[in-house]
Amino acid sequence: MGKPVEDDKVATVEEAIAAFMADKLGGKAALASLSKYKLTLSRFQQFCDRNNLQFIREIRLEHLSQWRAEWQKYYGSAFALRNNQSRVRHFFRYCKRARMIDDNPAADLSAIKVTDDDFEVNPFTEKEYKIILKAIPACDDITATNRARVGALMQLQRWSGLSLVDAVCLSRAELVKAGTRYSIDTSRRKTGSKISNVIPAWLGQLLLKLKNANASYFVWSGESTTKSATGVYDKLYRKVFRQAGISTAARTDFATCLLSPCWRKV
Repeated sequence: MGKPVEDDKVATVEEAIAAFMADKLGGKAALASLSKYKLTLSRFQQFCDRNNLQFIREIRLEHLSQWRAEWQKYYGSAFALRNNQSRVRHFFRYCKRARMIDDNPAADLSAIKVTDDDFEVNPFTEKEYKIILKAIPACDDITATNRARVGALMQLQRWSGLSLVDAVCLSRAELVKAGTRYSIDTSRRKTGSKISNVIPAWLGQLLLKLKNANASYFVWSGESTTKSATGVYDKLYRKVFRQAGISTAARTDFATCLLSPCWRKV
């Protein structure tokens, strides 16, 4: 990360990005959040390089509008586009507070409207789901322990209806065994609503075989924030999908896409 830009120095785009990321890191932003900012701003740097824009003060509204027209190739939903624009605005607000720019060009970007249709989940097909599971063992850049965890988490989401954060932070006490019957009894972390869903016996047994230093949870250490823990598995999921050759660009939340409507009776 770069050092903060001095008041009397005209900052380059690269220096502005480095100073912003240093500020986010110093503020202990979540790992997933840092990763998204890094990706957004690396694309901004590439745009500036292509258009010979060296200094942050050179950036005008027309430049940002031109760059925004490229976002469609990265994001397939208005929801994702809006989130990316929010990160851009956050960056330029920082640049203005740091006195690198006099005016904030991102403040005048038109709003990106999000409708109910943009939140519609497009689940993976059964064929895609099988391809994804088969790709996990081939992910050499994921440790064997994490490959086992990712496989278990994906199947847990598929069969129980849990979101990624609820699956990652599920405690062993929330897996209830009655005879040969296994169920997930928990509450959603975002809404507090109760969940009591039966899962296959083989999945319950698979979860119990997972190794974890904290015996109270299946995969979570219990020490990090839930957001940070979810971010780790968010990145691991991305690696698996890339290995599988499954695109998630047109899906609002690929973790949610594991929540297939074809749940079976168990």
